[in-house]
Amino acid sequence: MVISKLLLFLSALYLLGANSYADPIVKDANKCVYYFDKFETYHQIPRNLLKAVSLTESGIYYHRQQKLMTWPWTINYKGKGYYFKTKEDAVKAVKTIFANGERSVDVGCMQINLHYHQQAFKSLDEAFNPYHNIKYAAEFLRKNYERTSSWNKAVAIYHSENFDKSRPYLVRVMQNWRNHDGKNTNYFRMAKQNYEQTKIKNAPAMVNNLKKIKERERVKNGRVVIEVSGYGADKGGDAVSKISNEIIAKHQ
Repeated sequence: MVISKLLLFLSALYLLGANSYADPIVKDANKCVYYFDKFETYHQIPRNLLKAVSLTESGIYYHRQQKLMTWPWTINYKGKGYYFKTKEDAVKAVKTIFANGERSVDVGCMQINLHYHQQAFKSLDEAFNPYHNIKYAAEFLRKNYERTSSWNKAVAIYHSENFDKSRPYLVRVMQNWRNHDGKNTNYFRMAKQNYEQTKIKNAPAMVNNLKKIKERERVKNGRVVIEVSGYGADKGGDAVSKISNEIIAKHQ
């Protein structure tokens, strides 16, 4: 009887692991996770700090896993986060932004800004490649530490040299660092609530919306805002509470 129960338990664990591995969302999210430990070790960065930064930068709440996960096909444009099913879709969106004469867009697992870090990547394909994206972020974070002799300051500068802007960001990263598995944090609850309030069945096509950027720009509180329904929070909102409605809609 005991052996039968043990076999049943082990079978359940195997199936759970197999289902997680087969889930395309988990599979793509793990493309970021795979490289964190590698570059933390190489650059002597505290363990799980890169993951905490990535969760803050490109984190999404995935309802099937009940946790926050990094997402490699993420961009942030003019303060709004957008999540795509594939790298190809994300690259296409950035090309559309470039065609409109803009360069300031954050991309990938670590949300590297292509305006301020113009020499970071040879191509957009490389920019979204998790290996190259995280490699550059790790080098940048390490340089910040060598400048300041403080990991707190290194993380803050990763976001902004302006302390008023970087302090709230640093708090979010530190909270995600303490809870790097993506569970049991205030951000988890906020993201779950955001998902429940904003989930939609037919998410708009991001690329098509970007083609209409010039028609939909408007000035709000002294800055230009892109109005694209169904997507992330305004700049200054919690990165981990931004929801990928495209992903959610596909996996209802």
